[in-house]
Amino acid sequence: MCLIIFDWAPQTDKPLRLLSNRDEFHARPSQSAHNWQDEPHIYGGRDLDKQGTWLGISSKGRMACVTNYREKNPREMPHSRGEIVRNFLNSSHTGLVFANNLNSVQAKFPGFNALLFDGEQMIYSSNRSPDNFITLPPGIYGVSNHLLDTPWPKLVRAKRAFKAELSKSQTSSNYDDMFRIMLDQNKAKREELPQTGVPEDVELLLSSIFIRSPTHGTCTTTYLELTKD
Repeated sequence: MCLIIFDWAPQTDKPLRLLSNRDEFHARPSQSAHNWQDEPHIYGGRDLDKQGTWLGISSKGRMACVTNYREKNPREMPHSRGEIVRNFLNSSHTGLVFANNLNSVQAKFPGFNALLFDGEQMIYSSNRSPDNFITLPPGIYGVSNHLLDTPWPKLVRAKRAFKAELSKSQTSSNYDDMFRIMLDQNKAKREELPQTGVPEDVELLLSSIFIRSPTHGTCTTTYLELTKD
């Protein structure tokens, strides 16, 4: 998954509202959101290659999701990012304890951003951040393929539209409008593109909220809403 926008409001009736786009190679096999047969307390999509997931929730009131951290010539690593979500949803540790344990093995994973909600706190963790992990205060955040709230054009645009939709929908959410935010295929101006080590034409392709290409692009769009009950 390559773009996540979320409103973390723990003292409200809707502690978490989250929008995400998962970008992947079309040839990589996966399943849409469902209760996993082998781990029925987990609900989420599933990567059939590594058996993890990009976003999932559990009947224990936990949620986790990941994005990759874009790097030039990334190395193959022994563990998949999707393991982080799966392991957290199976864990009984708090988000802070889990993130601290993850920190000790983070070098075994490719670059990642992870959001970990344990029912009480929201933790942001990244093996490319000098802070490694932090507890998030209430607020509206976004993460793409760099660190939390890095102001890439797609993130800024999605976050602005998300804030506008939240201001219109204090009591109820218009799901069609939420999804419409994530279907935006407008690309950034070339002078606004980040420089992550990939060719400029690739940066331009990846600069839209919804990515479309013959081999790689946005495969899944998710809106997640957690309520107090």
